[in-house]
Amino acid sequence: MKLPNARDGKRARPQVPGTRHLAINVEPTNEARAAVRVLRGNRDG
Repeated sequence: MKLPNARDGKRARPQVPGTRHLAINVEPTNEARAAVRVLRGNRDG
């Protein structure tokens, strides 16, 4: 039971932040910023 749990956690965490950083670095556009804001919940403004 620990194996699948660890897998899910590792999979979900790197995917979300990794994609955010990549999207921001590769394509820092208004759309990317808007997507990041929506994903982060407007926490960073």
